[in-house]
Amino acid sequence: METFQHITSYLGQAFEEQPVWREHALIRKMQRDGIEPIASLSLSNMLSLFKVHFLVRHGLYQLRAKWRSTQRADLIIGTIEIVSIPYPSATKSDGATNSEIRETDLL
Repeated sequence: METFQHITSYLGQAFEEQPVWREHALIRKMQRDGIEPIASLSLSNMLSLFKVHFLVRHGLYQLRAKWRSTQRADLIIGTIEIVSIPYPSATKSDGATNSEIRETDLL
């Protein structure tokens, strides 16, 4: 549990630095910065690569849930690129604001 919190916190800082990341660039940054267990896993081994991908994706989904719950921002998590955007706050036709995320993520 603590590992995921550390990864999620790190990812939040990365998106504060820049709003758009490719997953591979995030992984390389985490390895360079010594973020465990990402830094100690080899990307040339298929099982390790799967573990790294899982850890990063789980961290991204945790971060997105945290940001959505506090209405801080949203993450658009694509297959290659991840984008941080301001939390949606669209105005309805009656003038009320709607801050719900409308897009359903099947994952």
